[in-house]
Amino acid sequence: MNDSGFFVSVIRLWTRLLAWAISAHIGKLRSDAQQAGERDGYRRGHETGYDSGFIAGQRIYRFEDKRSPPTAKPIDPGLYGPDLLAVTDSKREAMRREVAAAVKAKVVKPPTDEQWRMILADHPATCISAGAGSGKSTTLVLRVVFMLTQLNVPEHELTVISFTRASCAELRQTLGRVLEHWRGAPVPEEATKRMVRTFHSVLLGLCRQPLPDAKFFELIKKNEVDENASADDEDVENPMSSSNLNERQVEYLANTYRGLYASSPPFREHVRQLLMLECVRATSGRVDESFQTKSDGLFHYFSTRDHALTVKNSDLWRSHGWPFPGITDEPVVLFSKNNKHVFYANGYVTATGLPIVLGFPPQLSQQKKQELIEVPPAKATTFANALSDKMRTVGTFCDKRYAMIRSQEDVELLRLRQAYVDTSEPTSNRHDAPMFKIRLKGELRPVMIYEAMFTQGSFIESMGKDVVELLKALPAFTHEGIEHHFCAALGHYWIELGKFLADKGIVTFNRAFQALTQNAQTMGFDPSRLAMLRHLLVDEFQDISPQIAFWLTAMQRRLILSDPDKPLSVMAIGDDWQSIYGWRGSSPQLFIEFGSYFLSHKALGPSTPIKLTANFRSVAPIVGDAARLLKYVSSKVEKPCKPMVSTQVGDHGVQLSTYTGRDQELSEEEVVNELCKFIEQQYQAAKAMTGAKAEHVIVMARRRPLRNALEAKLGKQPGLNICTYHQAKGLEADIAILAEDCIPGPSHPLRNLFYKSSGVFRKEHTYDQAALDEVFRLAYVGVSRGRRRVFWKIPSLKRAAAAKCYGSEAVK
Repeated sequence: MNDSGFFVSVIRLWTRLLAWAISAHIGKLRSDAQQAGERDGYRRGHETGYDSGFIAGQRIYRFEDKRSPPTAKPIDPGLYGPDLLAVTDSKREAMRREVAAAVKAKVVKPPTDEQWRMILADHPATCISAGAGSGKSTTLVLRVVFMLTQLNVPEHELTVISFTRASCAELRQTLGRVLEHWRGAPVPEEATKRMVRTFHSVLLGLCRQPLPDAKFFELIKKNEVDENASADDEDVENPMSSSNLNERQVEYLANTYRGLYASSPPFREHVRQLLMLECVRATSGRVDESFQTKSDGLFHYFSTRDHALTVKNSDLWRSHGWPFPGITDEPVVLFSKNNKHVFYANGYVTATGLPIVLGFPPQLSQQKKQELIEVPPAKATTFANALSDKMRTVGTFCDKRYAMIRSQEDVELLRLRQAYVDTSEPTSNRHDAPMFKIRLKGELRPVMIYEAMFTQGSFIESMGKDVVELLKALPAFTHEGIEHHFCAALGHYWIELGKFLADKGIVTFNRAFQALTQNAQTMGFDPSRLAMLRHLLVDEFQDISPQIAFWLTAMQRRLILSDPDKPLSVMAIGDDWQSIYGWRGSSPQLFIEFGSYFLSHKALGPSTPIKLTANFRSVAPIVGDAARLLKYVSSKVEKPCKPMVSTQVGDHGVQLSTYTGRDQELSEEEVVNELCKFIEQQYQAAKAMTGAKAEHVIVMARRRPLRNALEAKLGKQPGLNICTYHQAKGLEADIAILAEDCIPGPSHPLRNLFYKSSGVFRKEHTYDQAALDEVFRLAYVGVSRGRRRVFWKIPSLKRAAAAKCYGSEAVK
């Protein structure tokens, strides 16, 4: 190919390549432009669509509720709250101005800061711990005034509850006087009577409608039944203020016992076992641990003279019926100590061979006691010393069955044992009930079997428990002792007593409290009677029982049903240091743990206890000495005591001494004579005091017999008050004289069991511990009665019990 041809071919190829490159470039430009257009279009379309959608979404709302429904809360068990009382700053200031005017008019004394906290308290469930001499009564009255005048509580919805008729009368008098100043006009006596009442008068009023025909066992008089008490029910006394049953009441208890014994074989058998066990207990010797360390030679002398002593004692008992029917009068060997020292019984039961050992004959004269027993080689000694040594030797070392007779009651028990226990006659054939006394472990004295059952059954009910149900809840006993048979018999007796009384239209206060508590929501009450319990102020709260606490809360819960929006309130005023009725079923634990029994709404919570610590009664040495007793009390409200009375020359705290100044045994007559001489001296000294008050001397005895003997010998004298420790509560004098020690009783296993099985108290809180605490509380009540001087007279410093608090000072 020539050159021109080649050049033409190259030009054609280049042309084609250029055309392809231009075409490819144009294609790429077209593709890029298309993609860019699509992207731009998508962006613009998305923006336009989003804006349109957002605008449209602003006009349309879709409800999507993702909450879960609430779970219903359980009903709050609290009675008080959830709101505080309507106490405002303006109301507080108004009350302070009005009280200042009353102080200026000499109607009341100016309250302390502590007392103001009580008067103006805003919590609906408040506990006031008011020490002895703290002025709580006047403060309580001012609280009532505040509720009536500033909180606008209607008078018919407020009740002040006090313990006894006497304390109610005192509160009514103070309330009437103070309200008269506030209202500018005399207050009708009927008004204060309606507001201030005892627990049992309130109960009686509430029972009028649901139990219209009920007659109350505690109001039964000796020869008639006081069916309606007083017309207005204000002055029904608290049965706890008296522990004695009258003849008519005892007759009802005894008749129930006789009828049940005749009709119930199981009851009859339990009573027969109780009779046998009581005979063994009552006629057993007393162990004297000191005799376990005596020398053998001493018992040789005791044994040498024992036959002559036995014969002489039998002769002394002949005027008292020895030998008793069915007894062989013949000294017989009772036991041999160490197989060489022989001791004799005075005789034996002919039918069974049971040895009979005679103790001191009743009413044995001092002359007879001092007659000598002379049996060489034993040293001559008085009959009294010889018989005392024998009784302690037998009680400590004799391990065989015998009966020791010390009194006519022991003789009667022996007779009953022969008739009902040691007899070949089938007991099922004998339906006349044995009438005997029984002493349960822990009780201070024996009482008739039906009275013992009534006492223990009433104690169970005072804890707010049904007797039969609690007895069923007791754990099984480990042996067939007195407690086992007593509880079994009590279950039968309590049911029968309820039927017996019901047939006569009679009910006990305990059963009435129980019925109203258990049926509070359904019983038909007089609305005006029930309304009185909306706002409660309870004085001496430390002495109420669980049963009364349960009843009060049941009544107030009924009020919530009738008007849930209307508030309730309760103010408890008391001093657990002065709680002295635990033996009757009251318990200071209700006061100490107030918030656990009187529940506030959870949203409100319990109140902070208010403490009145100032003592306006006693001088500092007495306040300090009284507080020393409380160191021995295991469960109490801790609070200081601040004496506000100036000590004058001659004033002092507790001075402890024996009746004569020496440790020596005295007869009852000698004790009375020594005490009377001392009381007369102090009575004259009290009258001569600078600034002496009308109440000169208060004398307190532990036992009624001693109180009665002192009263009989000294007679009535102005400013001299003779009473028991329990009766002294609320009283005071310039000089206080305590006669006799406060001594703990023995353990009470049955009541410990009742406490444990009731579920009312914490498990560690036993009856024994409560009783021990109460010994020191009772002593505290006695000491704190004195304004300027206190004396404590006891039989022996060596055997001091509660008085041991002051033993070191006495020795000095």
